Amino acid sequence: KKINKLNRRRNLILKKYLNFIKNLKFITPTYPYFLKTGSYWLFSINTDYRDKLIEYLKNKNISTAVHFVPLPLNKLYKKYSNNKTKNAFQIWRKIVSLPFFPDLKEKEINYVIKCLKDFDKQLIRKL
Repeated sequence: KKINKLNRRRNLILKKYLNFIKNLKFITPTYPYFLKTGSYWLFSINTDYRDKLIEYLKNKNISTAVHFVPLPLNKLYKKYSNNKTKNAFQIWRKIVSLPFFPDLKEKEINYVIKCLKDFDKQLIRKL
């Protein structure tokens, strides 16, 4: 009964994130998100400064996650950890997931966006 309502809410959050992120220099969406046909449970971004961003957002009381890890980091696939999977490791080091649950309040979404903007501005000043 709730799925359509939850998906509409996530879609609104996704639109807000995407509209904002397109103006940032050091942060991009991980995937091409399709607003009309997609249904998403996760929103992730790419940045060459992933670990710094995670720490920055943590200090602002915003939780993030790294949902996807290269298979060779999984015990079962350890034997495949060689130069053949270097792209997986390079990409993995850039991806971080942002808060993306339907109960996020507008105030919370705006706060995440503000913190991303501030982080991006700090990088521009430093580089």
